[in-house]
Amino acid sequence: MKAYLGNVQPDCKDEEGFLKTGDIGYYDEDGYFFVVNRIKELIKFNDISHPAVREVGVVGKPHPEHGELPVAFIVLQSGATASEAELVEHLNSRVRNLCGYLYAVNDIPNPYYEEKTLQ
Repeated sequence: MKAYLGNVQPDCKDEEGFLKTGDIGYYDEDGYFFVVNRIKELIKFNDISHPAVREVGVVGKPHPEHGELPVAFIVLQSGATASEAELVEHLNSRVRNLCGYLYAVNDIPNPYYEEKTLQ
């Protein structure tokens, strides 16, 4: 791959000439390239936040009609007491036509979200 289709911007490559795809990969001893993760696993949507929330992990859950629905796993700040219903109400007041699932959990796997663990 030499470039992104239609991208003529000079900043699409790093200082070594590699495309900035946001993927993490490596070459094995036989010269094969493997993509193993993403550099950025963060999604910011309309800068929505809640003071009681410390961390959120979102994965897709298969759905027969929509393909997938978002499932949010929410970790509260230490000492915070927001209920799942309060968090859903907070989201509904900021996002139109919200659908999916929300669960309060004690922890989210790190350093990278382990999607299969959350599903």
